[in-house]
Amino acid sequence: MEASCFTCFCGLQCLASGGLPELLTAAKEHLDKGGPPILIFEDHSGTLVDFNFTGSLEDVIARAIPVEVPRGPGRPKLGVTGAEVSLLPRHWEWLDAQPARASGTIRRLVDAARQGATDPQRQKVDAAFRFMTSLGGDYPNYEEAIRALYAGNWPRLRRLIRDWPADIAGYPLWILGLGPAVGPDTRSAAARTGQPAGSNEIWRETATAIVRGIAQGRWTAVEVMEAYLSRIETVNPAVMAMTAVWSDDALEAARGVDAALDEGRSPGPLAGLPFVVKANIDVLGHPTDQGIAALSMIGAGSDSPLVARLRAAGAIPLGHSNLPDLSLRFETSSSLHGRTLNPWNPTMSPGGSSGGTAVALATGMASVGLGNDAGGSLRLPALFAGLPALKPGTGRFPQDHRSGGHDPSYASQVIPVDGIMGRSIVDLGLLLEVLSGPDARDPRVVPAPSRGPALPRPIPVAVAANPAGVAIHRMVASRVTEAAYALERAGYSPVPVELPRFMEVLAAYDRLIMTEFSLVGAGLDRLIGEDGRRYLDFLRAATKPADLPGYVALTSLRLELQRTWSQFMEEWPLILGPVFSEPFVPVDTDIADAAAHARVGLGRALCSVSSFLGLPAVAVPCGIIEGMPAGVQLIGRAFREDLCLEAAAVLEKEFGLLGPVDPRS
Repeated sequence: MEASCFTCFCGLQCLASGGLPELLTAAKEHLDKGGPPILIFEDHSGTLVDFNFTGSLEDVIARAIPVEVPRGPGRPKLGVTGAEVSLLPRHWEWLDAQPARASGTIRRLVDAARQGATDPQRQKVDAAFRFMTSLGGDYPNYEEAIRALYAGNWPRLRRLIRDWPADIAGYPLWILGLGPAVGPDTRSAAARTGQPAGSNEIWRETATAIVRGIAQGRWTAVEVMEAYLSRIETVNPAVMAMTAVWSDDALEAARGVDAALDEGRSPGPLAGLPFVVKANIDVLGHPTDQGIAALSMIGAGSDSPLVARLRAAGAIPLGHSNLPDLSLRFETSSSLHGRTLNPWNPTMSPGGSSGGTAVALATGMASVGLGNDAGGSLRLPALFAGLPALKPGTGRFPQDHRSGGHDPSYASQVIPVDGIMGRSIVDLGLLLEVLSGPDARDPRVVPAPSRGPALPRPIPVAVAANPAGVAIHRMVASRVTEAAYALERAGYSPVPVELPRFMEVLAAYDRLIMTEFSLVGAGLDRLIGEDGRRYLDFLRAATKPADLPGYVALTSLRLELQRTWSQFMEEWPLILGPVFSEPFVPVDTDIADAAAHARVGLGRALCSVSSFLGLPAVAVPCGIIEGMPAGVQLIGRAFREDLCLEAAAVLEKEFGLLGPVDPRS
């Protein structure tokens, strides 16, 4: 609640609210002008109080707030009004007349107040009840509203009192901490009912704020869904981020969330939260088209594990987001749906392959979304869109990437992971709790706690501004340095360190993947479009496949390299470095020529290496470089996503949030 102590009502409207002198001044001016009678309520208790307004304003204030409080037995050594107890003029008169009983009376009042103070929320509920009893008893749904109040069912309470006079409905919501203060300066219907001005811009909120707002009844799930659907209709044609929007299903699910909340049932910790899904992740009944025509007519037979978990938590899928054909490019452009544009600058790449999810979030079409990452496919588009993203470590989130009933080959089992993007680091932490843990469909998942033991401070951070030794943009290197300074101020110990066997890991990553691609290359060429084939041709030219003994040796080498890094991270539990070596690249750089293709591959080297090793990583925005979002990434020990998120929260506090951005401006 705000700092005001009293609120004055005249009829059905709030006349004034504030400290006692200010309120008495406003009330007396109103009465001296012949205004209608008033009612004054003490905010902390909700009780109706009386003041004697005869005489001058000075007389009124002096009676209510004595200048001096005598210390004799007739006047206890207490102020008139405080957080613990309120004593009005008539109380003082009674105590003056009975000095022998004054001390015991004060003690009982204070003791009773202190007992109530052990449950601040119950105090607020009781205060709201007293006010509603005083002024709301004749309004519709009064008795049901009181039951909802004491049940703590805020969505139902809001719905039941929505048709009451605006200030009468708004004041108890403010007492409960569910809405803004009422008064002459807050006359908009949205403000008086606890909704922010411009509530059609709910899409600007973070996922955490959306979930809290629905739980508190600030918005209904339907209002939230309608806001996002309207935003999609407005901006998606300008960026082509969403390839399918399931409006009817989403609204029906939102109505179900509202009905459950209205009945006092909990639909889950993410109740009503809309989310988008990359189009290579299954959503029941909808084609997982992966950007190609061959898969565009086959509806998924079940939800993927992460979609199922989000649904179980009350979240609602909005639609599929764009990706390159079979996710096989740095760019986000599919032969089936076309190109996704970067809303910050349409001539620059949005990154890939989860670029549709990133652009949808960056433009306010959702606040969280699912994608996947095998070498930066979450972190790169998050960087270019100005968003945080979490690539979980291998074995953290369950996933099911079977195609036609067949499981993927070894590299596609151990390298790619499904992950998340959000609007804030807190959003990522919220989803981490929901999505972690075993699932029968994925026996690789480890039941590791989402939060590990605290580490001794200061936590060492290995700073690797240019681990691949490429021509790195000076502003990218500078932003890594600034991030290191921010972490140092927050109690970390960042030190420039050379990462172990870095280029060897990168070479093993490339060769393992290309060996498996060589076995299915002809089939891939038939499925994907011309741009995708050109991208694969550059990959094939750069890295030759291994023979069978070489492939088997690569599987052994991966374990050896994982062990090397595991031992390294015993000393350095966090690594700080760039997501990409350049702040931005023009569209189609990855297929411009062989040199440009190689530049893109080396630029994202830290992403590829951390994916090959199965380590968790968080990309976090760090301001703007030349009109485009900047950022860094934090890589952690196995199953220590929490360490990455904690450090990323420090950087988010330092550099702030970005967006949503309007692609039409």
